[in-house]
Amino acid sequence: MLLVGNGIWNANRYFDLGIGVPKTFSAENWAKTAPAQRHFMVSDLQNSTELVGMSAAAVRELLGTPDYTDTDTCLSYLIAQPFDEVTLDLTLENGIVTKVEEKDH
Repeated sequence: MLLVGNGIWNANRYFDLGIGVPKTFSAENWAKTAPAQRHFMVSDLQNSTELVGMSAAAVRELLGTPDYTDTDTCLSYLIAQPFDEVTLDLTLENGIVTKVEEKDH
């Protein structure tokens, strides 16, 4: 039984099945989840939080320091990395989020 459990755990890590990964967004869940597994909670984040209209400072307070791009015009957070990186990009104008999109790199 341990072998099966260990096999499932290894498959979860290899295939990114999301077993044991939070699916409900909270700042705490976002911070404690590996960036490459955050895609499991992005839908909940977008449904529960109005990101468009937020200030860059409020986004940083909610999501932490961007781990992909951090400029005056874009805050970008890594949300998946199975083979290619996927980011959640927040476009900024005058320090305010105007657009949110997922991008493959």
